[in-house]
Amino acid sequence: MAAVAAAVPTDATAVVPDVAEKASLEITYLDGKLEVSVGDTTNLLSFNPELSEENIDTTDIIQGYHFGELKYFLSEDKSFVFFCEQHDIEVSTCSGFVYDVKGSRIYPVIKDGTPVDISERSANEAIWTLFGLKIGAHYSANPKAPWVLISDDSQLDLQ
Repeated sequence: MAAVAAAVPTDATAVVPDVAEKASLEITYLDGKLEVSVGDTTNLLSFNPELSEENIDTTDIIQGYHFGELKYFLSEDKSFVFFCEQHDIEVSTCSGFVYDVKGSRIYPVIKDGTPVDISERSANEAIWTLFGLKIGAHYSANPKAPWVLISDDSQLDLQ
């Protein structure tokens, strides 16, 4: 099993089979671990240290762990997985991430170039559309980079 944990996009440690094999794509959340399997390759996207059998220090980890319930769902075309990690037991917001199945990369959900905190309600109501991810009043304008959000009041540079 390969672990993919990157707040800044980096190459994963495992090679993901061609997206044509998406039919065999499987997302599992078991024993506090969110994993994506494509063919014979399984990548760990996030784990819950409270449920882990290993003692892992999460102090310096930006992405790859969560507490409480993990919100996650697969895009309709099976190209992306959105998941939202709660990094502190005391807060009700989570940090959103998008896993690119074909590229085998994890991207932070950003708006105006900055990672965003997502309310529990917005994370629960987030959906995939034909154009990408929609979280509350924010949505992605580029279906190939659904982790980059804009809002209704954002102006698009169409030059």
